[in-house]
Amino acid sequence: MGKLSLEGAHVIGALAGMATYGLYTCLFFQTCYCLNRTRAYSIMVWISLAVLWVLTSLIAVLQFMAVYEAFVTRNGKNETRQYFMQWYSGWQFMTIITLTNITGILCNAFICWRLYALWKRSLKILLLCIFLLVTLT
Repeated sequence: MGKLSLEGAHVIGALAGMATYGLYTCLFFQTCYCLNRTRAYSIMVWISLAVLWVLTSLIAVLQFMAVYEAFVTRNGKNETRQYFMQWYSGWQFMTIITLTNITGILCNAFICWRLYALWKRSLKILLLCIFLLVTLT
C-alpha cells in the first residue's frame, strides 16, 4: 500500500471540503424555503443563517484558491510541494482557521439562543449552553 503524498492529501481535502460545502448550501436553501413557508421566525434567524452561509462560503473559496494556486498556477511537483509547505504559515491558512473558529462559535451561540427560547427562557438551560460553548470552544 503506497503512501499518500502531501499534494494528494490536499486534493482529497479540497474535494471533501467542496462536497460538504455543497451539502451545506443545499441545507441552507432548504432551511430558507421552510422558514419562508412558515413565516414564524424573526429577522434574527435570517441574519444568523446568512452570516453563517457567507462565512462558510469564504472558507470554501479560500480552500479552492489554495488548490488552484498549487495545481494550476504552480504546475511543477516541487513548486506545488513548496507552496503547500509555505501555505501553512501564510495568510490563507490563518484566515481559514479563524473563520472556522468564528463559524463554530456563532453556530454554538445560535443553538444556545434557540434552546433558551424553546425552553421558555430557562436560566438553567442558558447556563448549561454557555458552559458548553465556553468549554468546547
